Amino acid sequence: MLSAIAKKILTSDAATMVGSVQALSQYVTTDLEITDILSIAQSMRGLDPEKDIYTAMEPTTSAYINGGWYEHLDAKAWKTMMSRVDQGLPPTEEDEIDETSGTVLATTGSGAVEGEKKDAAPTTSNEKKSSTVVVKNGNGLAGAGAEAAEKLEACGYTVETGNADSFDYTQTIVIYERGDQATEARAIANAIGVGKAQQNTGEYVFDGDFLVVLGADW
Repeated sequence: MLSAIAKKILTSDAATMVGSVQALSQYVTTDLEITDILSIAQSMRGLDPEKDIYTAMEPTTSAYINGGWYEHLDAKAWKTMMSRVDQGLPPTEEDEIDETSGTVLATTGSGAVEGEKKDAAPTTSNEKKSSTVVVKNGNGLAGAGAEAAEKLEACGYTVETGNADSFDYTQTIVIYERGDQATEARAIANAIGVGKAQQNTGEYVFDGDFLVVLGADW
């Protein structure tokens, strides 16, 4: 969600940026003045949070105690992560996503500092696939649907785009109809870089083989 907000602000014109920062400042406690925040935002204009900003969740271990789940800091993993950050490296060596929930635990972006080899660009296949993917914009970000469609078309999919029923989706989802489509649905999520695959329970009606609804995590 924070990446989506940052992306929207950093691609806005100056007037819109000022209005957005002033509105968001009502919900944030900080020792920075609004003018300081605007100055930082102006200096970061043009950055793409998905590619140029590294993110990571605090590493923890889970424990079930007295009928409740608790998360405990994994001090060793935390020290390893912060050591990389102190060196100017991404917090982890590669992107990390919880396969169960689809939660993004860490992103490495596309940048690399001096002395660290950049990861190879993800491979794509232009081989034509039989499946059709319907992409719906559910976050309201201009061009989001076209960007996702471009990634899928590079993988050989036929793609149709449009807007979702609302722009309030917080998480990107990849909907499939049959159980034997689950693996391909996860591959589609991997192709666009975000998303949780889930089987349709009748809630979604679409003409293609798969439905992608882009959320605020896009």
